[in-house]
Amino acid sequence: MKVGLIGLGHHGERYAKHLLAPQAPAQLVATCRRDPAKGQVFAQEHQTRFHQDYHSLIHDPEVEAIIIVTPPSMTCQIAVEAIQQKKPVLIEKPLAVSAADARYIVECAAQANVPIMTAQTLRYEATIAALKERAHEVGKCHYLSLTAD
Repeated sequence: MKVGLIGLGHHGERYAKHLLAPQAPAQLVATCRRDPAKGQVFAQEHQTRFHQDYHSLIHDPEVEAIIIVTPPSMTCQIAVEAIQQKKPVLIEKPLAVSAADARYIVECAAQANVPIMTAQTLRYEATIAALKERAHEVGKCHYLSLTAD
Protein backbone atom coordinates (compact mmCIF):
# COMPACT_ATOMS: atom_id res chain seq x y z
CA MET A 1 0.00 0.00 0.00
CA LYS A 2 1.29 3.45 -0.93
CA VAL A 3 0.89 5.92 1.93
CA GLY A 4 0.82 9.69 2.21
CA LEU A 5 1.86 11.17 5.56
CA ILE A 6 0.40 14.52 6.58
CA GLY A 7 2.48 15.99 9.40
CA LEU A 8 6.20 15.51 9.89
CA GLY A 9 6.70 16.84 13.38
CA HIS A 10 7.94 14.71 16.27
CA HIS A 11 5.24 12.03 16.00
CA GLY A 12 5.02 12.20 12.22
CA GLU A 13 8.72 11.45 11.93
CA ARG A 14 8.12 8.28 13.97
CA TYR A 15 5.53 7.13 11.47
CA ALA A 16 7.93 7.97 8.64
CA LYS A 17 10.68 5.95 10.33
CA HIS A 18 8.38 2.90 10.52
CA LEU A 19 7.25 3.30 6.92
CA LEU A 20 10.81 3.70 5.65
CA ALA A 21 12.07 0.58 7.43
CA PRO A 22 13.03 -2.28 5.08
CA GLN A 23 10.37 -4.62 6.48
CA ALA A 24 7.55 -2.04 6.38
CA PRO A 25 4.27 -3.45 5.05
CA ALA A 26 3.49 -0.12 3.37
CA GLN A 27 5.48 2.35 1.28
CA LEU A 28 5.77 6.04 2.11
CA VAL A 29 5.33 7.84 -1.23
CA ALA A 30 4.33 11.38 -0.25
CA THR A 31 4.60 13.76 2.68
CA CYS A 32 3.16 17.10 3.72
CA ARG A 33 4.69 19.47 6.25
CA ARG A 34 3.96 23.07 7.24
CA ASP A 35 7.65 23.99 6.95
CA PRO A 36 8.32 23.67 3.20
CA ALA A 37 12.12 23.84 3.51
CA LYS A 38 12.23 20.93 5.98
CA GLY A 39 9.59 19.06 4.03
CA GLN A 40 11.51 19.30 0.78
CA VAL A 41 14.74 18.17 2.45
CA PHE A 42 12.97 15.15 3.95
CA ALA A 43 11.39 14.27 0.60
CA GLN A 44 14.72 14.48 -1.21
CA GLU A 45 16.50 12.37 1.41
CA HIS A 46 13.85 9.65 1.29
CA GLN A 47 12.77 9.77 -2.37
CA THR A 48 9.18 10.78 -1.62
CA ARG A 49 7.08 13.53 -3.12
CA PHE A 50 6.57 16.65 -1.05
CA HIS A 51 3.22 18.44 -0.98
CA GLN A 52 3.11 21.84 0.64
CA ASP A 53 -0.60 21.52 1.41
CA TYR A 54 -2.57 18.50 2.49
CA HIS A 55 -5.20 18.93 -0.23
CA SER A 56 -2.71 18.13 -2.98
CA LEU A 57 -1.38 15.12 -1.04
CA ILE A 58 -4.91 13.74 -0.56
CA HIS A 59 -5.60 14.17 -4.30
CA ASP A 60 -2.25 12.62 -5.32
CA PRO A 61 -3.31 9.63 -7.46
CA GLU A 62 -0.39 7.49 -6.26
CA VAL A 63 -1.40 7.84 -2.59
CA GLU A 64 -3.68 4.94 -1.60
CA ALA A 65 -4.02 5.68 2.13
CA ILE A 66 -3.48 8.67 4.42
CA ILE A 67 -1.82 8.96 7.83
CA ILE A 68 -2.74 12.17 9.67
CA VAL A 69 -0.29 13.37 12.32
CA THR A 70 -1.30 17.00 12.71
CA PRO A 71 -2.51 19.14 15.58
CA PRO A 72 -5.92 17.70 16.58
CA SER A 73 -7.68 20.92 15.55
CA MET A 74 -6.90 20.06 11.90
CA THR A 75 -7.73 16.36 11.99
CA CYS A 76 -11.46 16.47 11.20
CA GLN A 77 -11.25 18.53 8.02
CA ILE A 78 -8.29 16.49 6.71
CA ALA A 79 -9.87 13.13 7.57
CA VAL A 80 -13.20 14.00 5.96
CA GLU A 81 -11.52 15.15 2.75
CA ALA A 82 -9.45 11.95 2.59
CA ILE A 83 -12.56 9.85 3.24
CA GLN A 84 -14.40 11.70 0.45
CA GLN A 85 -11.56 10.65 -1.85
CA LYS A 86 -12.09 7.01 -0.73
CA LYS A 87 -8.70 6.76 0.93
CA PRO A 88 -8.31 4.78 4.16
CA VAL A 89 -7.20 6.97 7.07
CA LEU A 90 -5.06 6.39 10.14
CA ILE A 91 -5.23 9.26 12.64
CA GLU A 92 -2.66 9.77 15.37
CA LYS A 93 -4.54 10.09 18.64
CA PRO A 94 -6.76 11.77 19.57
CA LEU A 95 -9.33 11.06 16.87
CA ALA A 96 -10.76 14.58 17.20
CA VAL A 97 -11.00 17.57 19.54
CA SER A 98 -14.66 16.94 20.33
CA ALA A 99 -17.12 14.08 20.48
CA ALA A 100 -19.13 15.76 17.72
CA ASP A 101 -16.11 15.88 15.39
CA ALA A 102 -15.23 12.27 16.22
CA ARG A 103 -18.79 11.15 15.44
CA TYR A 104 -18.73 13.10 12.18
CA ILE A 105 -15.49 11.45 11.04
CA VAL A 106 -16.83 8.00 11.92
CA GLU A 107 -20.17 8.67 10.20
CA CYS A 108 -18.46 9.93 7.04
CA ALA A 109 -16.22 6.86 6.95
CA ALA A 110 -19.17 4.51 7.48
CA GLN A 111 -21.24 6.17 4.74
CA ALA A 112 -18.31 6.05 2.32
CA ASN A 113 -17.33 2.52 3.38
CA VAL A 114 -13.77 3.74 4.00
CA PRO A 115 -11.68 2.20 6.80
CA ILE A 116 -10.39 4.54 9.51
CA MET A 117 -8.49 3.98 12.72
CA THR A 118 -6.83 5.88 15.51
CA ALA A 119 -3.36 4.84 16.62
CA GLN A 120 -0.22 6.05 18.26
CA THR A 121 3.32 5.25 17.25
CA LEU A 122 4.65 4.02 20.58
CA ARG A 123 2.79 0.73 20.23
CA TYR A 124 5.41 -0.24 17.61
CA GLU A 125 8.50 0.79 19.58
CA ALA A 126 10.86 -2.07 20.49
CA THR A 127 10.96 -1.01 24.16
CA ILE A 128 7.17 -1.11 24.47
CA ALA A 129 7.00 -4.50 22.73
CA ALA A 130 9.65 -5.91 25.08
CA LEU A 131 7.84 -4.51 28.10
CA LYS A 132 4.58 -6.14 26.97
CA GLU A 133 6.33 -9.48 26.55
CA ARG A 134 7.75 -9.29 30.06
CA ALA A 135 4.82 -7.64 31.81
CA HIS A 136 4.38 -10.69 34.04
CA GLU A 137 7.93 -10.14 35.36
CA VAL A 138 7.51 -6.39 35.87
CA GLY A 139 4.40 -6.59 38.03
CA LYS A 140 1.41 -4.31 38.22
CA CYS A 141 1.92 -1.06 36.34
CA HIS A 142 0.42 2.02 37.99
CA TYR A 143 1.93 4.75 35.86
CA LEU A 144 4.52 4.76 33.11
CA SER A 145 6.09 7.69 31.31
CA LEU A 146 8.57 7.13 28.48
CA THR A 147 10.45 9.57 26.30
CA ALA A 148 12.71 9.00 23.34
CA ASP A 149 15.58 11.04 21.97
